[in-house]
Amino acid sequence: MNPRSTQSIQNIPEDVARLIAFYALPSRPTLSRSQSPVSLSQVSSTWRNVVLAASELWSTLYIFVKPVNSDTLDICQRQAIEWLMRAEGRPLSIFFRFGVDANLRFEPDRDELLGIHNFLIGLYPFIPQARRLGFGYAHINQLLGLLSKVPWSVVNLEALDIVSAFGDEEVIPFHRFTAAPIFNHVPKLRQLVVKGQCMLDSVESALALPWSRLTKVAFADSCLPIMTWVNIIRSCPQMEFGELNILCVDDEDLEQYRSANQRHTQLKTLNLKMTIKLVEFISLFQFTSLRNLYLKSDLCEAGVFPPASYFQNFHGLRSLYIDFSKDIDITLLIHILREGKNIEELTLIHMDKKKNLLFEAMSYDKSPRILPHLGFLRIEVVPEADSELQELQPHWRSLYNMLISRTIGTMPSGYDQLQKLSLSEHSTTKARHPGVYFPVVHTLTQMLSPCRDAGVDMIFSERSELDWIPVHIGAFEM
Repeated sequence: MNPRSTQSIQNIPEDVARLIAFYALPSRPTLSRSQSPVSLSQVSSTWRNVVLAASELWSTLYIFVKPVNSDTLDICQRQAIEWLMRAEGRPLSIFFRFGVDANLRFEPDRDELLGIHNFLIGLYPFIPQARRLGFGYAHINQLLGLLSKVPWSVVNLEALDIVSAFGDEEVIPFHRFTAAPIFNHVPKLRQLVVKGQCMLDSVESALALPWSRLTKVAFADSCLPIMTWVNIIRSCPQMEFGELNILCVDDEDLEQYRSANQRHTQLKTLNLKMTIKLVEFISLFQFTSLRNLYLKSDLCEAGVFPPASYFQNFHGLRSLYIDFSKDIDITLLIHILREGKNIEELTLIHMDKKKNLLFEAMSYDKSPRILPHLGFLRIEVVPEADSELQELQPHWRSLYNMLISRTIGTMPSGYDQLQKLSLSEHSTTKARHPGVYFPVVHTLTQMLSPCRDAGVDMIFSERSELDWIPVHIGAFEM
């Protein structure tokens, strides 16, 4: 088929053409003429008819307004109305991002806020269709205050994103939320994402939300005082997914919130970033349904070991992800893995030569053995700059020995064989050789060929593929 031929699209069945248009959509459709679906509608009259007839192509819109002035707001409003009308009543996902003038980064201009207010009012006919709304603005406190004055009906809203700063903007620290009562009585709201550096010492009371009905709560890049997160857990008995970044705490801060009867029965996945006292923090609650835990933490100060009763939340884990980008207490980590007897999937990121004790402890040749049901292991290694291609250094040799013990020969009674291995090298490593870019992975690939022969599903990457890393549940980026 000649791509220049005007007959090409006419020879494609309409349902196939609609499918092509759907897969041409960017992950974040904007009003830009250089992006589909707008760009595709300009190819030919036939493509335009296909695109305009496909209402599903117009159900998601990211609106980025910069500079925020009357002319830009008017243009964006007209284009947004035209876009959303094409959705023909479908459920909508709408995200608003308002840029910030460098001269107004500490205090927004009154006319700017008035313009945003009028802009939002103009879109009110489409808001009842919205299942997901997102708001991004450096002055997020003032924007939330505006929402209290906008006559919107958000009765069908299921997810809310609040973003206070973006990567290309200087962070304005210590935002305090202003309650937006329109979200307080939304019967279907289940998901909340807050992103950016915010003052969150009392967010659960400052944000007027139906906390008791939320099932997914994420505070991405927002440092939470311990009091705030404890109050959020208490306020969200239906929460199944939680993501948080905890500020440094000392023993007194934690112990004042400890209670024998603090149970949470719904939380299944916890994505946690904190600097110290991770085990102590998790032990504040009994998470009876916790199955997936993602950690980026120092875990514990050296020499400080929590009581045995603090480890009960690790007993039910099925999946554990650990990022070693900071120093970590390997002894404590080994104890966590020993308590996680039901872990089936383990991910270890930033593994370097300092972690050889962990590799040795994971070997079936050592006693006491740990992780008896581990079936899927992901490892991202960080080799030294002088790593040799022909011979593994001792610390990588311990990794090799551990993998062999879990894949080759007869397994110890009651211990499962590793079924799948994913091994990659950290993408920023400086260990390079002419013609061979990843020496450790390259060498292990050759040495572990007997494991593949034994039926182990093995994935070796020339660079780190981190698509599987859990991220926050929706705060939009543009």
